Amino acid sequence: MNLVNSILAGMFAAGIINIYKDNLNKKNYVIDKNKVKKLSKLDLKKIPVKDVKIKYDDKIKEFYNVIHNKLPYVSLDNFNRNLQDLLICEEKPNKTGILGKYNALDNIIYLLENDMENSIFHELFHMSSSVFDGKIFFSGFSQKSNDFSIGTGIAEGYTALLTKRYFKQTPDIYILFSYITTFIEKIIGSQKMIKMYFEADLYSLIEELSKYCNKNMAYELIKNIDILYEFEYGNKSASYIQKNIDKYQEVVVRIAEILLSCYINRVKFDVKRGLVKEKNMKYLILDFTDDLRLIYKINNVELKFMPQELYDDIYNKYFNTKDGSKHYNK
Repeated sequence: MNLVNSILAGMFAAGIINIYKDNLNKKNYVIDKNKVKKLSKLDLKKIPVKDVKIKYDDKIKEFYNVIHNKLPYVSLDNFNRNLQDLLICEEKPNKTGILGKYNALDNIIYLLENDMENSIFHELFHMSSSVFDGKIFFSGFSQKSNDFSIGTGIAEGYTALLTKRYFKQTPDIYILFSYITTFIEKIIGSQKMIKMYFEADLYSLIEELSKYCNKNMAYELIKNIDILYEFEYGNKSASYIQKNIDKYQEVVVRIAEILLSCYINRVKFDVKRGLVKEKNMKYLILDFTDDLRLIYKINNVELKFMPQELYDDIYNKYFNTKDGSKHYNK
C-alpha cells in the first residue's frame, strides 16, 4: 500500500478513538476568572513543605516579562490567578532524574535544590496553562480527571519546546515530543498553537488540525503521542519492550503519516489562498518529509518515523519527471 492510500485508509482502533472523543471536554474553553476553581486546596498544617517562592522571585518576574513582551497575544490570566497561592519547594536529587514537577492539584512547584538547570521556567509554563473546573484539570494540551487522561505527550513536548525557545538555559527534556510538536506548529501556526496552549484548549487544537485531515485522524494523532510518551516514560520492562517493539514502530510511522497528510493539505490550502506559489509546493512538502526522517532511540530501541518506502512514495509523487529521472533543484 502506498503512502497516499495508507493515509486515506486511516485504519486504527475506532473504539479507542471514540473513548477519547467521548471524554474530551467539548467546550471551547474560555478562561473566566469568576467561574474557574482555584487549583490550590492546601492545608499547610497537613503538608510539611517549606515554601521558597521568594527565592525564585526574580525568575518568576523574568518569566512574566518574557511572555508578556514576546507573546503579547496570549492570556496570562491563569498565571496571575495561580501565582497568588503558588508554593515552590526544593528537593534533593534522587534516582528518578526528574529536575522539577508541577503538582496542579496542590499548586506546588517542586525543584531540585537551587535549580541549577532552570527547570523553574518549564514548571511555570505548566502553572501558567493550568486550570480546574471542579472535575477536570486542564493543563496546556492535557486534560485529566479521576478516570481519564489525554494529551500528556503533546503537553510535555510543547512545554519543553516553548521553554527552550524563550529561556535558552533550559536542559534538553522530552526531546522527541518537543520535536513532534514542531511539526504540529508548522501545520496550524505558532501563534495559534501558543495561544491555545496558554488557554488549555486541546479541543480547539483538534478542531484546527481537523481542517487538514479527518477529525478521527486528529484524535488518533494525540492518542498515539500519548502511547509513545507512556512507552518512554512508563518504566516498561526490557521484556515488554522487546515483545511490543513492532507495535510502537507502527505507532511512530502512523504519527509521521498523519503529520505529513495534514501538512500536505495545509500547503494545498495555502496554494488555493495564494499564500504559496504552486511551483514551490513540492519543495515545502519534501522539506517537511526530510525533517520527518527521524530515527530516535527509546529504551535502547531504535524507532524510524519515516521508513524509506514512505519517503520514496512522496519523492516519486512530487519529483519524478516524465522520463523517469529525479530532480530536486530549488
